[in-house]
Amino acid sequence: MSIAKVLYKIPFLSEKTILELYPPFLFMGVKLIHSTKDYRKLVALLPLRWYAKNLHGTMFGGSMCALSDPLHALVCGKLFDPVEAWTQSNYVEFLRPAKSDLTFEVIISDEDVETISNALKKNGKVTHTFHAMFYDKKGREIAKVENSVFLRKKSAL
Repeated sequence: MSIAKVLYKIPFLSEKTILELYPPFLFMGVKLIHSTKDYRKLVALLPLRWYAKNLHGTMFGGSMCALSDPLHALVCGKLFDPVEAWTQSNYVEFLRPAKSDLTFEVIISDEDVETISNALKKNGKVTHTFHAMFYDKKGREIAKVENSVFLRKKSAL
């Protein structure tokens, strides 16, 4: 059984706490700083830790990849239940060096929800691409993310 499944079975843990205790996020120091009740918007903080710096003293790009990889799939799993959702691809384009803590915003638009819902009804599965951004403390764009999520109805298994 995975650690995530164990954490979900603990009744007093909130979704926020479960996400923050997910081992890769826990060790990176990820904090969930905002989430809407319907999971349509999520903002996570990725701190610049001494052990996550590269040779230039800026954030190691793998940390950004590790944070951006599962979040869209996790949100889709909540929004479109009962489905299984996986990240099919995760592309990160680094725009400038990250010299501070970063925020990462996951936003699922009405158009995204409609497109995914229609495809699930019609085909039972869909691959959808989301776009997101990492921002530094000054609000500057640090990295663009293109994350493709594969969803399929659990009944289609």
